[in-house]
Amino acid sequence: MDRVNAAVKRAAQQGLREIQVLTFPASYCNDHGRRINNAEPDWPDSLEGFAKRAHEFFGKELKPLGFKARTQILNYPDGKPGDVGYFLSW
Repeated sequence: MDRVNAAVKRAAQQGLREIQVLTFPASYCNDHGRRINNAEPDWPDSLEGFAKRAHEFFGKELKPLGFKARTQILNYPDGKPGDVGYFLSW
């Protein structure tokens, strides 16, 4: 939580309203990033492993404070979803 607070504070001091807090491979998703790529509302259900635990932390600790989370496919090696960015906004 201290790391999140420090990152958000630095970003806010720079006038930002969103930061990328995590990058993980689309293979961490049980659908290889399809739901994230299509902006489906149930995209969190596709997360597995560390990405799932990070999103659970968001839901438990940060969402009640008014933060929002979103994900985005960052690249498409060989035309398939590659890396996923996890963004926190306020």
